[in-house]
Amino acid sequence: MNRSTPVTGHFALIVAICLSLITATIGAGVLQDRTDVCRDLDRLLEQREYNGAVLAAKNGAVVCRSARGFADPDGKLALTTRSSFNLASVSKQFTAAAVMILVEEGKLQLDDPVADHLPELACFPGVTTRHLLNHTSGLPDIYAILERDWDKAKIAGNEQMLEIFATRRPKALFKPNAKFQYSNTGYIALASIVEKVSQLPFHRFLEERIFAPLEMKDSFAYYLTMKDYPRPDRVYGMRWDNGSWRLNDLIYCDGMRGDGNVHSSVEDLFKWDRALYGEGILKRETVRQMLTSGRLNDGTPLEYGFGFGVHENGRVVSHGGSWVGFRSLIVRYVDRGDTLIMLINGPSPKAKGMDAALKKLFFD
Repeated sequence: MNRSTPVTGHFALIVAICLSLITATIGAGVLQDRTDVCRDLDRLLEQREYNGAVLAAKNGAVVCRSARGFADPDGKLALTTRSSFNLASVSKQFTAAAVMILVEEGKLQLDDPVADHLPELACFPGVTTRHLLNHTSGLPDIYAILERDWDKAKIAGNEQMLEIFATRRPKALFKPNAKFQYSNTGYIALASIVEKVSQLPFHRFLEERIFAPLEMKDSFAYYLTMKDYPRPDRVYGMRWDNGSWRLNDLIYCDGMRGDGNVHSSVEDLFKWDRALYGEGILKRETVRQMLTSGRLNDGTPLEYGFGFGVHENGRVVSHGGSWVGFRSLIVRYVDRGDTLIMLINGPSPKAKGMDAALKKLFFD
């Protein structure tokens, strides 16, 4: 299974989802009675055979939260709004925040050459931390390399990626900041930089510097290189096959950290959403920088900041994720404090277009 394929499709899906969500008028009308709209939500989830959790907020207050389905193929563990889903690429905003924490502390600079921290990447001269954050580094896709050459019986992690680049010295795809190309490789490298600078494992840095301070008790990072899953109840990725759920969960390249494999609940992601309006983790100016679109060398805007897609001149920011059986989406209408969070661990064929249906229910 080639992780680069679903990621490429995933990014196209993100764009489509975000565009459909963004078309909601910024001054959307007042919601109907909360009891009615939440009843409508539950009916919608049932009709679409939704297997996951949803949370919607207006003006900084939760309007509805709901969970439906199961965390496992056997149907033994019911999902709740505190179930911890694999966020896939929604994880990237936490990697970006970890980097910016170190930038605020003066331990890292956005324009530091990446090779200053990771000498294994010396074959990519001119690439900086900023380029990694903005997806403009030109680093090759590590998942394409692994799919072609890696022994799938072995787990691949960050250390293996760095070793491959140090020994094989593959060519860059393009010059730094000459082009935007969504890059899991770049965010894996960012997690390794965080570890190098902080002298902490990436999962511990996230726990100590983000999750614990925000009381995000359902949030953690988990990779296949870790000995044990950190929670007693596991949410598994699944797929619908001939009338029943089958496992569609982590594979050989899920030793990687930084580009995915952060786990969280809709409740915790709402805490994260609210924290980005204050200064609990990062200064307001730092958050503004994260949510500002980057620009290429020729001045072309990217519609991407640090860990977030940026739309409507920053009034709407979002990110989606798709990996094995997991689908995730967070959309933040920053100027009016509205939020939509969707987490899925078993995509049903009937759930297609769920984003548009939820937009209509909550924001039209």
